[in-house]
Amino acid sequence: MDTNLSLLFWLYKSRTNSKGAAPIYLRITINGSRAEISTGQHVAPKIWDSKKGHARGSNDESKVINDHLKIIKNKLLAVHNRLKEQEIPITASGLKYTYLGKDKDAKTLLQAFYSHNKQLEQRVGTDVSRSTFVKYQTIKSKITSYLTEELTRTDILLKELDYQFIMQFELYLKNKEKVSHNTSMRYIKFVKRVINFSLAN
Repeated sequence: MDTNLSLLFWLYKSRTNSKGAAPIYLRITINGSRAEISTGQHVAPKIWDSKKGHARGSNDESKVINDHLKIIKNKLLAVHNRLKEQEIPITASGLKYTYLGKDKDAKTLLQAFYSHNKQLEQRVGTDVSRSTFVKYQTIKSKITSYLTEELTRTDILLKELDYQFIMQFELYLKNKEKVSHNTSMRYIKFVKRVINFSLAN
């Protein structure tokens, strides 16, 4: 899974405080998606090097700030590499949530399908039919195609889902996949079940 990662420290000059220092933010860019994080550091605009993304000079203040920025960057790179090794789809917001420790509830839609369908498969032959399992696998495949073709994404966080996503997926099913209205409604119903399954767990 290749990701085009860019980390850029920048100065939020319009939020300069009464002491003449502006907050330093970090912009994460991955394959066109963006997210921003406050570093908690402030610096006077006159000593900020916008091209290099750090404070100028070798004084104690600049050294402390730059060391802090370096730590943040290294931690983000470590998180990015861990997600990549686990083959988890990476977006800028997803990397941000994981770095900030908010990823416990930040499962993705395809991860939810994977967990749900894996449990479903284990129940085939007892209280679940093979045809039901195949239906959920089919829906997972169509969700994957929708994300790739319409949203140019490999996955999406559950917390990013909204009414528009569901409506656009319904249109995709009808227009691109040529699925009937009744079947589309059943697919949407199954998607909601998978989401509720993930939230319950």
